[in-house]
Amino acid sequence: MADEISDQQKTDEAILQQMQDINQNIVDNQPLIAEAATINDALRGEYINNTDSPGFLPGLDYLNEKYARIRRVRGDGNCFYRSMLFAYLENLILRLQPGNEHPIQPALALNEYERMLHIIRRSKDDLVAVGYDEFAVESFYDTFLEFIEKIPTMTTSTLLEQFLEGGEAEYYTWYMRLLTAGYLRKHEERFFPFVDSGLDIDMAGYCRREVEPMGRECEQIHVIALTEYLGLRVAIEYLDGREFDPAVGLGCIEFPQSDEGEQKEGGAAGLCYFVVQLLYRPGHYDILYSSV
Repeated sequence: MADEISDQQKTDEAILQQMQDINQNIVDNQPLIAEAATINDALRGEYINNTDSPGFLPGLDYLNEKYARIRRVRGDGNCFYRSMLFAYLENLILRLQPGNEHPIQPALALNEYERMLHIIRRSKDDLVAVGYDEFAVESFYDTFLEFIEKIPTMTTSTLLEQFLEGGEAEYYTWYMRLLTAGYLRKHEERFFPFVDSGLDIDMAGYCRREVEPMGRECEQIHVIALTEYLGLRVAIEYLDGREFDPAVGLGCIEFPQSDEGEQKEGGAAGLCYFVVQLLYRPGHYDILYSSV
């Protein structure tokens, strides 16, 4: 028995070391947020010899026609939260700062910033209301709120600097996870039927296990929860290798998908007026930039 335990321990240690090596390789070779590049430059090399899923290459051609650039995001399980947050803030900054590539819409952009600032300022109270300890979330809340309050003074370059290794970017990413978990817990009756029925836990337990930990991959109900809570419009292109039909293109889903989001109360003014564009490949999200 002792030998069996010892062998099992050795196996577990080997697996843990392998996972640590993989994670370290990701950190060493993938920045949290990369510089933008063309679709072909960024992705074509990964699929050029892929014969098992012939839909990837024509799908890339479709994306290359529709989008000007892609910004790759580290594939560490946090990519949806990081992609969505960075893409939203970059879009907002471009609209707040005159002389950039977007038409100047100062009133709309400022209203959108004030809308988001209001949501973030009240977010700690929302989290405490569903059972989170105020002391446990306060430092993350303060860090993220301070970051958001600086957005009107930032450029896209200074935003990118905020997402470099060694800064506070992972605090921002984790706060997105926390807001997702808080919304799921508040709306447990609506969302829990979509949680794996084999789990003998409630929604709070599910969130502790599947949403709050860094590195846990994002599921569709997490996307729905976060976009609804923040009132963000997010369009996700799905490149999954299935047979490509040029007449149809890739599947694209826009969130929120219903009128149930809290920010829709009182009408469409509760939603962000621009759309954040993301690309989903199996298990991973990156940021897309429209050609228009």
